[in-house]
Amino acid sequence: MRGLVAAVVAAVAMGGAAAPAPALAASAEQRAYRAGLSAYVHAYPVLMHRLSQRTFPTNTLVGINALTKPADRLIVLPNVDTVYTVAKLDLRGGPLVVHVPAVGDRYFELQLMDAYTNVAGYIGTRTTGPGPGDYAIVGPGDATPIPAGMPVLHSPTMDALLLGRTLVRSPDELPALKELLAGYALGPLGGELTPSLVLDERPRTPPPTLPTGLAFFDLFNQILAEDPPTAAEAQALAPLARYGIGPGLSASATQQPPAVRAALERAVRDGRRYLDRLVEQRRRRAIRANAGWGAFEPKVGAFGTDWKLRAMTAVIGLWANTPDEAVYLIGANDSKGRPLTGRHRYALTFRTPPPAQAFWSLTMYDQKLGLVENPLGRQALGDRDLGRRPVTIRLQHDAPKGRTATWLPAPRGPFTVALRLYVPTRAAVEGRWRPAGIRCLDCR
Repeated sequence: MRGLVAAVVAAVAMGGAAAPAPALAASAEQRAYRAGLSAYVHAYPVLMHRLSQRTFPTNTLVGINALTKPADRLIVLPNVDTVYTVAKLDLRGGPLVVHVPAVGDRYFELQLMDAYTNVAGYIGTRTTGPGPGDYAIVGPGDATPIPAGMPVLHSPTMDALLLGRTLVRSPDELPALKELLAGYALGPLGGELTPSLVLDERPRTPPPTLPTGLAFFDLFNQILAEDPPTAAEAQALAPLARYGIGPGLSASATQQPPAVRAALERAVRDGRRYLDRLVEQRRRRAIRANAGWGAFEPKVGAFGTDWKLRAMTAVIGLWANTPDEAVYLIGANDSKGRPLTGRHRYALTFRTPPPAQAFWSLTMYDQKLGLVENPLGRQALGDRDLGRRPVTIRLQHDAPKGRTATWLPAPRGPFTVALRLYVPTRAAVEGRWRPAGIRCLDCR
């Protein structure tokens, strides 16, 4: 402190011109770092969303007639309840039409998402019913006439993702489901619809690799130009233009002092750890209030201006449904708040069936939020296994004697479970229903 005072006194004696420069430089670097972290929060879900679609053909439905396996690591917290139908959409050429076959009493949904991971609409059991039909998907500002009586889904961005989930009641019925998946079709309005291309196994696609350094912001800039954000997000991003962050800009080509440039690059390196800390902080608040359970919040899938929630959702559950379609409850702690681990034995009791009108499931994940390999080949339990009755599920690494039917095998180390309620009741959507805490049976 004495040294700092001396330096200031000396600078005043010299006319005050020299001393403020280091302080101002440090302040500019700090401002750039904070701006970089803010930009990272906006950009992370958008980049993950775009890069996770990179292998899918444009405007082509792809059905994946296979359940997710432990080796599949494209997304975290995958479900093993449904097979998927996916289409990467480009609406610049005009509206597209998606055809849905007669699905009957089997649960299904087609979830339309914009370029910013917001859900723009649904086709499915809950929203449109089980019968066949054609639905138009229209991009922003497109005034193309739509045939009378054809329902319309409006995408706020020209690039969109259609993600379908079709319930699998038993792995044995996968061969029969292939025909149903092939019944979904997509094509231009007024043109021929092409049936879904159905794959018999999941593509072995590695997880997306995000750009490093200022190239991270350059890719974000490209997406901002291709799919302009909402007015609210554009306003929030406007102060970042000075750093070359915004539609039509280039962070890597913008002239910046070396210290500012270094601060922006450091923000990209630190960004994911920053998001992980935000997730952990929000998770800790939730588990204290919910006997160890964390929960996706009501704004998931319709984020509005909650940029942090949008980014956190991309970290732990990219492409999540809105709560009216599915409620997700994440358990990584027991009822006393202690982390779950395969070194202990646990029990989860449902005194009444979880309030899901379509189906519910409890899925086991390892420390990296991937599925767990085990001798039973069992990654989840739910109403299709246990019926709709009171039940106690055992969560542990070794098989419990006499309780194999209600055993969900855990890894040896830390684990997480996810409880999914599809088409939940209002009590679950509004947070008035929560499961009991996970009880540790051998903790001291």
